Order: sequence, then structure tokens, then C-alpha cells
Amino acid sequence: MPRISPVLALVATLLLAPAPLASAQTADGCQPGESPHFTFGFASLKDQIGDAMGDPVTCEFPDPNGTGDVHQRTTTGLAFWRKSTNTPTFTDGFNHWGNTPGGWVTWTGASVDPPHANAYPDALVQGFLNGCMRADPNNAKLAEGCNCAIGKIQDSYTLSEFIDITQRYVQQGTFPQEFIDAAVSCF
Repeated sequence: MPRISPVLALVATLLLAPAPLASAQTADGCQPGESPHFTFGFASLKDQIGDAMGDPVTCEFPDPNGTGDVHQRTTTGLAFWRKSTNTPTFTDGFNHWGNTPGGWVTWTGASVDPPHANAYPDALVQGFLNGCMRADPNNAKLAEGCNCAIGKIQDSYTLSEFIDITQRYVQQGTFPQEFIDAAVSCF
């Protein structure tokens, strides 16, 4: 009686066994049977923006750069949810709309992130970041925390309030507790 070689038996098994079903996305990033549509924050953006946002041409998909952001292409631009700021945003390439913790904002230009309501001069922001990162200027996590902190401070305090707080710190050596809490929440 002829013996079947183990290699031949393995090949026969692989060829005759049914292929496992794969859960693949279609070309538009949707699951099989799903069509592009807006949900959650992108649906709210569409309600607010209207026709300027166009219609979805893809389903939501993760940013291919691995940022944790979520993207969705439309007939007129790109909707994206920024993980780091929890902000749903839409852009047509130059005009931008976003639903920030401070409310709905619009802006124009190259920046994909909404401007802070209380934007501080660049020199002041850089001075804060330099002081914040003095202990370890090459630490990426520290840089992320410092950028978060100045963002929260800008969202919470006008420029004149910030200047008053820093002047009190120089004179008294203390910051208000709310100021400290805003900064510490980023670390």
C-alpha cells in the first residue's frame, strides 16, 4: 500500500480546506454592506455646516499616519476628529469649521487646528514652553504636556489675566489653584 508523504498530505489539506472568511473593508473604507454616512461628531458638523461639507464619499477610517485621529472624505473636503483635542473638524482645504470645547469656530488658512480663543503672542507662548521644558528639553512627553498646558491656559485666561497671574507669581511666588489644576491636568 503506497504511503502518502506528509508534505503531500499537508498540501492536499491546504488546497481542499475552505478558505477562512475575511472581514475586509471595501475601497471606500466601509465594511461590506455599509455605505458612507456621517455619524456622531461628523453628523453634528454636517448639521452645523450644511452644504459646504458635501456628502460622505468614504466611511470613517483611521489616520494612516497612526496619530489616532479619524478621517472621512467628503465631496467637498475632509472631516477629521483630532484625538489629542477631541475636536471634530471639517476643511475644504482652506476654510475650516470645528466644534471645540469652547463652541463652534471657523477659521481660514493652513492650520488644521482651531485657533485658541485667547491667542497669546508667540514670544509669550515660547517663553512658557521654554520654562516648562527647562528640566528636560528633549523629552517628547514633556513637550506634549507643556503644549497642552499652555493651550488650556489660553482657553481659560485672557492675555491680561495671564499677565496678572504671572506678575503675582513673581511678587508672591504662588499661582492660583485653578491655574495649577489646568496645567497639571495635562501631565
